[in-house]
Amino acid sequence: MFLNQIVLPECNAMVKYAWGSGLKVPDEIVENLQKCECKIYATDDSTQQKDSNLSECIVLLNKTHYQLSKIVAPAKPNTLALFDKEEKNQFLIFLGPVPLIRRMIVIAILSLVALIGLSASTYVNGDPKSFGLTTNSGMSLLINQLFLMSAASIGTSFAALFQVNDYIKNATYNPMYESTYWVRYILGLLAGTMLATLIPIESIGDANNTTYGFGQPLLSLMGGFSASVVFRILTRLTTAIESIFKGDIKEILVSNEITNNMKIEQQNIQVKLQLLNQLKDLQSKMNSGSDTKALIDELNKIQNQLLNDDEK
Repeated sequence: MFLNQIVLPECNAMVKYAWGSGLKVPDEIVENLQKCECKIYATDDSTQQKDSNLSECIVLLNKTHYQLSKIVAPAKPNTLALFDKEEKNQFLIFLGPVPLIRRMIVIAILSLVALIGLSASTYVNGDPKSFGLTTNSGMSLLINQLFLMSAASIGTSFAALFQVNDYIKNATYNPMYESTYWVRYILGLLAGTMLATLIPIESIGDANNTTYGFGQPLLSLMGGFSASVVFRILTRLTTAIESIFKGDIKEILVSNEITNNMKIEQQNIQVKLQLLNQLKDLQSKMNSGSDTKALIDELNKIQNQLLNDDEK
């Protein structure tokens, strides 16, 4: 039942956190929580009495849970319940209060050990050509790529631990989003390795070899730490390349639109000049005392012509 598996443990964890943090918990809340525990775990009552007790517990626990969540805010009830549950697991608990931190710390340590161990290899000699996919091959290329991946792994695990540390400190960590950290880890691993492999930073403005042997591992570390920056760089490059090919098409469309507008404007001017001439002729005939019926017919003709032009 969700009462004794979810709501009640969260309430107990919130009370424990509040007492441990020196927060005041009203006596009424503690008494209500104790009553609910007694009613939930009561075994000697009849079925009808149990149903009545559970109904009362649902209302009382709902009220108590809400009051406690206000007291311990910004800490989250499910986070405190997770911390309380993980305290019972003594294995590797010193590495962190939640499994995500413990696993990420282990990965960071293994990545650091791999980075130091691979750097001891004779294949990792700091030569920029050793990291190139087209300038190296065989075991040397494999070890150098693993060296870059280790640097990227250190960067992305460092970023993840730095971010989740704030959530742990404020007790706002949500285990629902644990998978997002692993997605970011993979993205950082890919971004760091790709950035260091494809960008020849050692040969860009390095006449004095001031970064010899450190440029690409550093680039891999930075790419792993901030995979979002690499994503924005690739997005900008893609947009720039698309604009090169789309620019001509847009210019042609704009030019055609301007030409069509000019043609329409010229046609309108010609129509207006023609109507103006017709009106002048009609005015001359009126001044000369022409037949009234003929003038009315010609005026109707001009009016129909204007209506036809508006319909077009």
